[in-house]
Parts: sequence; structure tokens; C-alpha cells
Amino acid sequence: MEDIWIDLELGKKLKEAGFQQDTIYKWLNISYGNLGEPQFDIVRYDPGTEYGSYIECAAPTAEEIIKELPSYITIDNEKYTLVISKHDGDYYVRYEFLKSMNRNNLCKWYKTKSQSDIKLCNALAKMWLYIDNEEIIDVYN
Repeated sequence: MEDIWIDLELGKKLKEAGFQQDTIYKWLNISYGNLGEPQFDIVRYDPGTEYGSYIECAAPTAEEIIKELPSYITIDNEKYTLVISKHDGDYYVRYEFLKSMNRNNLCKWYKTKSQSDIKLCNALAKMWLYIDNEEIIDVYN
């Protein structure tokens, strides 16, 4: 089940970068008192429940993150399309552009840096952070 939401550290980075926090799951700080290291757990968020200051950050699913990623980006007036692949157990997320170079259909392939992780939701979160930090794009949904 833990594969459906992002890891805590990525959740904190997304929150800091301005990712929307209205998600199905939340990371909660469940530490009691000041004993030892902080402890965190996932909870399915119920707006009727008072979690208050226990909420650390959102724990978005792959579906929630992909809704926030643009379907394509523009770099140097060329449209790059979102691509997700899986190889040797890891997920890879990138944007690609294939340009036909001549009438013989010789093509040149361009892509952004891939973001990868064993969990799809983490790879998508890394891409969201990458395009948020890199000022290389015009975004289209």
C-alpha cells in the first residue's frame, strides 16, 4: 500500500515548492512529547477530523501528481510531450520531442533529464520539482 503515496522527504520538498496540499493522504507527525526522533505516519485525510498541527505535508498519489504535471512543455518553440516508462523495476518520467530532419524520415530525438524512482509517485514528484526549479519551460495543460 505504501507505494501509492510519495515518501515523506519528497512531500516536504513539494510543500516547500508550493505543490497543492489538498490530497487524499497526509503525512502526520505522530510524535508524542519530545521523546526521541519525530515519527510520521500516513492517514487518509478526512476534512471532518481535527488533525490540526499534526499535519506535516500532503502525501499525493501518482494520480494526484500527474494531474498537476503539464501534458507538454515548450522549449525553444518545440513541444515536448510527457512520457512515462518502466525499465528494470524503476519508473522514468521525462518530456520528449521527436523532430523529423528530412523526407527520408530521419529523426532527431530530444528529451529533458529523466527523473526516476522505484515508485511511480516519487518519479512524478521528482519531475514536478525539476520543472518547478528549472526555468526552462512554458507550461501547457
